[in-house]
Amino acid sequence: MGNKKSLFLFLSLLALGLYIFFALFESYEEMQDAGWSRAALRNPYLAAEQLLGQEGLTVQSENRFEKLIQGPENSTLFISNSNHVFSSKRLDALLQWIKNGGHLIAAAAPPSENDGDRLLDYFSIEVRKVGETSNAAAENEAAKVPKKLSEQLRELNEKIKQRALNEQERAIRFEKTVHEHERTALVFEGLDVTLNIHFSAKHSLHHPYLDWEGDEADFKGLRPFYAAGDARGTHFMQIRLEKGMLSVFSDASIWRSENVGHFDHAYLLRVLTAHSKHFGILYGLNMPSLVTLMRRHFPELIFSSVLWLAAWLRYRGQRFGPVRKMQIAVRRSMAEHVFAAAAYLWRGGWKSQLLLPLQKEIEARAPRILPAFSNLEKAARDEGLSLTSGQSPEAIKKAMRTTDPQTEEDFVEAVQCLQKIRSAL
Repeated sequence: MGNKKSLFLFLSLLALGLYIFFALFESYEEMQDAGWSRAALRNPYLAAEQLLGQEGLTVQSENRFEKLIQGPENSTLFISNSNHVFSSKRLDALLQWIKNGGHLIAAAAPPSENDGDRLLDYFSIEVRKVGETSNAAAENEAAKVPKKLSEQLRELNEKIKQRALNEQERAIRFEKTVHEHERTALVFEGLDVTLNIHFSAKHSLHHPYLDWEGDEADFKGLRPFYAAGDARGTHFMQIRLEKGMLSVFSDASIWRSENVGHFDHAYLLRVLTAHSKHFGILYGLNMPSLVTLMRRHFPELIFSSVLWLAAWLRYRGQRFGPVRKMQIAVRRSMAEHVFAAAAYLWRGGWKSQLLLPLQKEIEARAPRILPAFSNLEKAARDEGLSLTSGQSPEAIKKAMRTTDPQTEEDFVEAVQCLQKIRSAL
C-alpha cells in the first residue's frame, strides 16, 4: 500500500511540473547576424552577381583581367576601378573588345589614384574632387562637441533598433536620410520610369564636351551622348565606340553588396545588362610586379641601378700588373712519378698493365737461352724457365699467367718471381 501511495505522489508531482513548464514555456526564434561570409568578403559584388544569376544571366566574377576579356563580344563587363587597366596592351585589348560590340561599365578611380589612368585619359574623362557642403561641415563641427549621456544612449538604442530591422526596412530608413539634391536621376530610352541613384559625394566626372561650344567633330566621336548627375556634379556618362559602348560611374559602391538594395541601384544594373547574356565583374586585380611599377614610376632608378651594376662588374673584373706565370720550385723524383702512376693504375683496376711489361720482356729474352721456346707448350716453357731461374714451376706459372692479382701480397710475389726470371735470362 505504501508503494502505491509513493507512486501516486510521484506521478502527481511529475504532472504538476509538466503543467507548470508548458504553462510558462514560450518558444521564440532569434536571428543573429554572423557577418559576411568568406565569399562575400572576397567578392564585394557577390549580391549583384547572385541577382543577375537569378535573372538568367551568366555571371563571372574574377580578379584577373585576362579571364574576363576572353568572354563573348556582346557581353557586359564591369570594372570596379578604372586603374585596373594599367598597361597599353590591356587598354588596346579592351578597346578592341568594345569596338566588337562589348559594353564596358567602369567606375572611375579617385583623383588620388587616377594619375596616369589610361582608360579615362583615352576618353578624355576627368575625375574631380567635390568639396564638402555647408551642411556636412556643420555636421563635422557638431561631431567635435562632446555629447551628453542621454544623447549617447539614444544613439545606442537607435543602432540596436537598426540591427533588429530586416534589410528592406533598413534600406527604407537609409533612403529617407538622403536629400533630393544628393540623388542622380537617370532616364533611359524605352524606359518610362526615372531611376534614382545615390552616388558618393566625394567625386564627380567631367568631359570637355560638356563645356564645348564648337564643332562635335573635334572629339573624333569620343564624346558622351548621355550624362547625368546631381547638384554636386556629373556622376554618370556614356560614350559610344563603334559597335560597343562605355558607361562610366563616379562611384563603384552603388553595386557593392551593402548598397545594391538601396534606391534603384539593382534596377540600374538590370537595365544596363538588358541586352547581354553574359556579365563579367572585375572586382580586383593582381598587384603589378615590382619591375612594372618601377618602369612606370621610377625609370631613373632602373637606369642608375644598371649603371651601378656595370661599374661594379668592371671593378671586380679588372686585374693589376702583368700576368705572372706560376713557378713550382719543388720537383718530384722519377721514383715518385713511377709510384704515383702505379698507384693510379692499381686503384683504377688496370693491374694487368703493371705485370704485362715484365711478362712480355721475359717472353722476348727466353728464346735466346732456350732453343725453340716459342714452339713449346706452356707447361714445357714453365719447366725451361724453372731450370734456368731456379724457381718452382708453380711459381713461374702463377707469375706468367696472372693478369689480375687480388691482393698486394700476390702482386709483390709475382713481381719478385718475374724479376728473378729476367735476371737469370
